[in-house]
Amino acid sequence: MTSKYQIILCDSCVVIELFRLNLWEQIISSFEITVSSTIVNEVTFYRDNQQNKHPINLRKYIISKKINKISVPLSMMQIFYQKFDPSFQDRLDPGELELLAHLFNNKNDNLKICSADSIVFKILGKECMSEHSISLEEILPKNFPKKQIHTQFTKKFKEKYLQDGLQFF
Repeated sequence: MTSKYQIILCDSCVVIELFRLNLWEQIISSFEITVSSTIVNEVTFYRDNQQNKHPINLRKYIISKKINKISVPLSMMQIFYQKFDPSFQDRLDPGELELLAHLFNNKNDNLKICSADSIVFKILGKECMSEHSISLEEILPKNFPKKQIHTQFTKKFKEKYLQDGLQFF
């Protein structure tokens, strides 16, 4: 696990998985976590391993300044969205679109996006921005059992789709 200086833009799947793994509090104390306004509205619950539903209230973490929220203007998202062909556009959900548009307009060295969606990593690979990606596996505590991590949250998954992005587009 790296330090708090790193700013991580988390998509919905990552936030939900961190709650499911009971690691949310630990991760937000170790990293500067940022979510988009879309994700704040999307993420309202998670299901545990027994499929029991548990509420998630990201607003309370924003109000208490434990995490950050960004809101990207629609015009900025449209400009970003139009850079890509329709087959790509159909695969991006609104939360990922907002995070990527923010990242592309704020290429800070400490800014990374953490996702579980291959299209996000393909875009970063295509745009030669691999250094702005991080997998959930890479931010987990060193002693966390890796066997509990689903494939789409692994470093191997991230690297595969970053590489695909170089060739895919």
